[in-house]
Amino acid sequence: MRSSLLPVVLVALASFVPSITGCSADRSEAALTPIAEGTDDVVSASRLHGDYVDGQGRFASLSLARISEGGKTENRFEGAQIVQCVRAPCPTIAITGRWFASADVLTLYPEGAERETYRASLDGPKLTLSDGNGTAVAELIRARDADPSIATVLAKYGVPEMTVDIDQAEADAQATAPLVTVPFENAFDLAMKMFLEDEMGLSGMFMDLEIPEPCAADPAKAAVCLANRRDTSVSLLTRADGGAPDGETAADTWIFSFHVGSFTDHAYYAVIEKHREEAHYIYNVN
Repeated sequence: MRSSLLPVVLVALASFVPSITGCSADRSEAALTPIAEGTDDVVSASRLHGDYVDGQGRFASLSLARISEGGKTENRFEGAQIVQCVRAPCPTIAITGRWFASADVLTLYPEGAERETYRASLDGPKLTLSDGNGTAVAELIRARDADPSIATVLAKYGVPEMTVDIDQAEADAQATAPLVTVPFENAFDLAMKMFLEDEMGLSGMFMDLEIPEPCAADPAKAAVCLANRRDTSVSLLTRADGGAPDGETAADTWIFSFHVGSFTDHAYYAVIEKHREEAHYIYNVN
């Protein structure tokens, strides 16, 4: 899929002109004009909005979001744009701004830069962005939506603001491996419970460290208070990772790691055997 794109991209980027408006005589100006400011093309926007990763060509990643505030919907994007260079891997720069979609066209309005208009083709999870000549200048893969059970578990324990860094495709692959009988949802629930309640989890740190405000106001809820912040995160160790500090690997265990901002420099590892739900534990490492 991608081997054929790269040679084309290298040529295309050398003389790339972001806007394709008016580049081809057989394409009308109207067809390439983005949606007017303040309008909401529900069909086009709904078709494209989402997170795109594993990019090649002009973009390494691209997130197309639709934000509704005060009865008005605004399309905002953020991403990583690949900087042209002589020798790979080329660096990326962060970009943000507004985006609009119309028919098969995607137009980006980066903050502080000229607009970029592309022909957009979405084939399954693959998004291809082409210039006015039909040359593909970027290919990205739409990320899988997170398992809805993640949000359910976070809400159950009162920590919906916790940052979750879990690759859904990786979680699915681990769940469907041979001999796995403990579902991801059960393992994630157990990991969260141990992190918040076990003496080797977050609450076990309270006797050694001063709880910061405002979480110190109610010691009984301090663990939830500290966990329910964007600088507290949970991730799932992947099959490609070397394993947890005590030697556990993703081959036969679910391994979740937790980090709690600046409150402590400890990392917490919750381990659940994939064929025995009752075999679970958590420990912390400095």
